[in-house]
Amino acid sequence: MALDKFKQVLQARLKQAQSIKNKVVKVGVVEHQHYDDDTPVAFVASVHEYGTHDEHIKPRPFFRPTIAENESDWKNTIIRAIVNGGNGEQILEKVGMLAAGQVQKTIASIDSPRLATSTLIARNRKRHKNGRKPKAISIKPLIDSGLMMASITYKVADKGDE
Repeated sequence: MALDKFKQVLQARLKQAQSIKNKVVKVGVVEHQHYDDDTPVAFVASVHEYGTHDEHIKPRPFFRPTIAENESDWKNTIIRAIVNGGNGEQILEKVGMLAAGQVQKTIASIDSPRLATSTLIARNRKRHKNGRKPKAISIKPLIDSGLMMASITYKVADKGDE
């Protein structure tokens, strides 16, 4: 009797593992999000992730370090959740939410390389546009309007879907 129960539980866990075998969690920037000047947020994110060839904008990576630091934890979270009887799709949704939050946290923590004086002046000018009087401007490299950080999201998709 106990062996039958064990087999049932094991089969249920295997079924959950199989249900996500062909799924992937994608974390990134909302595809059609744009800044006020119509620049795609995804483009700005990639420029900051890798920098520019002329080094006018230095790399301030946030995706790659987050993945390197957390990938094994995400895998272990999935394994533990399946072992504990979690629903495959819900597990991936939770991991996606966790990963997107960790990318946002990385963005918020970046403080180098420091912003160029010209960037600070441009931010100040932009904030004072149209008679506005802000109390302060952000000196954080990846946080100006907050749109890039707010645009970090995730989706669960079938492997191979673009």
